[in-house]
Amino acid sequence: MGREKRTQLVGGIYHIISKGNTGKKIFIDDIDRKFFLKNLAKNSNDFDTTIFSYVMMGNHYHILLRTNKNNLSDFMHRLNTTYSHRFNYMHGLTGHLFHDRYKSFLVEDDQYFVAAMRYIAINPVVAGMVDKAEKYEWGSYRYLFENNHYSWLHIGEALSLVDMPVRDFVKISEEKLDSLEFKKFEAGNDDMDYKEIIRYVEVVREHIGDLSDNTVLRNSLIYFLYQAGFGKSDIGRTVGISRRGVYSISEKVSNSIEKGDMRYINAITRIKSVIELVYFTLVPGTSVK
Repeated sequence: MGREKRTQLVGGIYHIISKGNTGKKIFIDDIDRKFFLKNLAKNSNDFDTTIFSYVMMGNHYHILLRTNKNNLSDFMHRLNTTYSHRFNYMHGLTGHLFHDRYKSFLVEDDQYFVAAMRYIAINPVVAGMVDKAEKYEWGSYRYLFENNHYSWLHIGEALSLVDMPVRDFVKISEEKLDSLEFKKFEAGNDDMDYKEIIRYVEVVREHIGDLSDNTVLRNSLIYFLYQAGFGKSDIGRTVGISRRGVYSISEKVSNSIEKGDMRYINAITRIKSVIELVYFTLVPGTSVK
């Protein structure tokens, strides 16, 4: 059985990071960058995805977006596949352009939303490409200072979601940020899969039941997390089993589902429903009624 898509939310806000395979460049010239923007515009329209912020670096890019439908994986697959095919053709290359899976971090509160926007804006400054973020041509931050001619880019709406005036965001973006603080944010992102798994486990325990005395629920959650795209190491260290154990349990549950075992089918359905319900109330611009 193939791996399912990550859990996705209608109205979920995500910080996306996609890197070049083995650290190689994914943008060689301005023609590449212009095509990426054209591709981003088309796919944001096709998949009803709201783009709040972006930046194109040499070997990676960042996007802050909202999925208005349950289709983040489809959007990202089309975005990266279309771009990589064109990139390889134009530059006479073959093979994978992007490294493994893109990273998607669910934005759960206003603080992280603003931090992600700032992080995306100042990437070129920290990298030494410009001295001021608004001077960087291939990032969305500049459109806080000049006319935004992209109908698909909603950077103004992004700040209104967190009730932050443009001048306040500009002020915090211009504050000195040392390299250590920047690296801490990056390190936090690298560890966010693990932190997200912990939150999922806590949600399941609170709303469904304890995992220690319910093998079906425990194994169903392991299967759910693995199929959602989380790494075996992160899952294993959360639930206290080996990487091999994660794979073995996932295969066992997969086989049980294919045989129509309603214990696992019902457990996974409950897990999906609870996680989607709880997480939808956490993203900026939403609240529990």
